[in-house]
Amino acid sequence: MQRTTNSIPSAFELQAQKAVTALNQGRHAAALKTARAALKKYPRDAYLSNLAGLVLIETGDARAAVPYFLTARQSDPVMIEAAQNLAQALILCAETDKAAQVAQKALAQWPRDPQLLYLAASAPFEGADPATALVAADTGLVHLPQNAALHNLRARALDRLGRTAEAELAFEQAIVAAPKDPEVRRTFAGFLVATSRAHAALAQVKVGLAAAPDSAALLLDQASLQQQFGDTDAAIASYRQVLVHAPDNPMALNGLAYLVRGPAAQDLCAPLAKALRAPGQTRDMKIVLSFAQARLAEITHAGDAAEKLSKANSLAAKAMPYDPRTEAAEQDMLLAPFVAGAACPMAQDNMPRPIFIVGLLRSGTTLAEQVLARHSDAITLGEWPKAGELTSAQARAFADHGTAPDGAAFAAAYLASLPPHHRNITHVIDKMPDNFRALGYLLNAFPSAVVIEMQRDPRDVAMSMWRDLFPVLRHAHTNSWAGMAAHMNLYARFMQRWRGQFAQRIHTIAYGDLVTDMEQTARRLADLCGLEWQAAMRHPDQGDTPVMTASVQQVRQPVHTRSLNKWRGKEAMLAPLTTALDPILWPQIAKD
Repeated sequence: MQRTTNSIPSAFELQAQKAVTALNQGRHAAALKTARAALKKYPRDAYLSNLAGLVLIETGDARAAVPYFLTARQSDPVMIEAAQNLAQALILCAETDKAAQVAQKALAQWPRDPQLLYLAASAPFEGADPATALVAADTGLVHLPQNAALHNLRARALDRLGRTAEAELAFEQAIVAAPKDPEVRRTFAGFLVATSRAHAALAQVKVGLAAAPDSAALLLDQASLQQQFGDTDAAIASYRQVLVHAPDNPMALNGLAYLVRGPAAQDLCAPLAKALRAPGQTRDMKIVLSFAQARLAEITHAGDAAEKLSKANSLAAKAMPYDPRTEAAEQDMLLAPFVAGAACPMAQDNMPRPIFIVGLLRSGTTLAEQVLARHSDAITLGEWPKAGELTSAQARAFADHGTAPDGAAFAAAYLASLPPHHRNITHVIDKMPDNFRALGYLLNAFPSAVVIEMQRDPRDVAMSMWRDLFPVLRHAHTNSWAGMAAHMNLYARFMQRWRGQFAQRIHTIAYGDLVTDMEQTARRLADLCGLEWQAAMRHPDQGDTPVMTASVQQVRQPVHTRSLNKWRGKEAMLAPLTTALDPILWPQIAKD
């Protein structure tokens, strides 16, 4: 967002400057109040309207900002900042078609403006139209061939289109155009992580930090990657380096809250509480900090951790409401071809042999993955998103046109999405827990696939979900007991349906068995997956496979039983969950 503009009328210059000062200091309420007071006298003033919109954007209310930017654009048609900010605000409101129209219209006035050219490509990209975004980025690069932001966006669009090799070349072009730009390095590193090359990603981040050693964003990325590799001390050092220049940085404080112990945890309480009270703290960062504060209260026994967790989950639930009806409707759509008995052509056997690990969040899928990943003939994709994308597309085709799921097409697209270094291995592990929705499609596409379902007491699962923030919409159910119960019932119905049709191909591993009798259960896992037993599988904590889930700290420790039956003594707190679980689907809960 732009804060500069043309000179302002002297009649309210002082008042406008007061609003700008308040905005720059993060005092958003004061800035907005001052700008609105001035607008009562000068309701069509473009500068003040633009300023009010900027304040609202920084408080996270893009929807309320749009009318102000519209007024600024109409009042001063040659004010480029108003056009830029209007397009950006519309993107934030998910009105990407309108944003593209605003950007294209403004480009008629300013055809070589870098930000407008970027917004014209960014709008369709954010609107899930990477093909149009690619065309717009290419058009922008005709005017600005060395623009790193456009190369970067072009790379992301190619990646979204599944053109991975071209995407990598485009990322490299972005780096050539701006080798010292932290954002370019960060985006390329994110691409490398997504294509299962975390070591290469960390190398990119380190190169970026050599050029921009104080970049908070790069330091945070470095800390996250170090944490994924189990290098806790290095991650703590990176987070602390962020705080040297930005003591209130929410992500650094949050990262430390999950890593430090003892006196270091106690010392973190005050700065974290201060950051939570800081004026201008966004809603999303307040949620992050609230979960971190609850974690510290649990570690230090200072304050009521349960109360803080309840508050944090309440904030998250308001920001990201869970609608069980929407999820149930999606379930009906995904199951429809199998319920209808549609003739689903099955693919031929293929390699590599996929191992799909599914289960509820926090049910032990990461631990099972790490056991298998210690085998020399297996490599993990982590939580690979492709199966979900393909399943949704085939389910939609059946709903709209009656087209039965095509196993061969599914398998070809899935295998084509794998990173090149994964294609020549015999066993590929995909541990996306949400693939429980897709099992019929996966088993239809891969005759040799193995499905491992991790089962854990839903009360322990719920307690674990409650303690962590899962900041994506598909996991909105984790922020309320009722939401968790509704999701767990849906999960059980999915699995009931898949077992009815594919009983011999879905294998259950109990989390309790894995942590109480690691070797025997790991041997059974290997046997189910067609792998010869290797002694390294006894020690999943000693692997160097990056872990990009909330389980990262647990799986870096020797296997233990401390997470079993954590729900005991919490029956009253869990009552909204246990009473809402279907006793037919969860008979053990009803029995207890």
